[in-house]
Amino acid sequence: MRAPGQRCDQRPEGHARDEGVPVRRLTRDEEVTDVECYDCARQGRTASAVAVCMRCGAGVCVDHAHETPVEVRRAANPGQSEMPDPARHITCPVCYHAEGLDHGR
Repeated sequence: MRAPGQRCDQRPEGHARDEGVPVRRLTRDEEVTDVECYDCARQGRTASAVAVCMRCGAGVCVDHAHETPVEVRRAANPGQSEMPDPARHITCPVCYHAEGLDHGR
């Protein structure tokens, strides 16, 4: 929580970023070109993320992404309430397991 009069970009004393982690803001001319897979990074590997977990927002690579078809429904209106084609539900391994989509695997 901010102290009275503290700007949004000011960190409180002893903040984790003060522990030697360099922080640099991008300029308007720079762009972020690659997001890495969170699970690969935790395993000490580097892989480009190809999707973002819809549940937790972690970047996931092809190996860690779980794609599950999900039925899309509209609000109760006269006529068709279920859409004919399923949507994609992309999650990381942790959220896939937490949602029970792995069926105990």
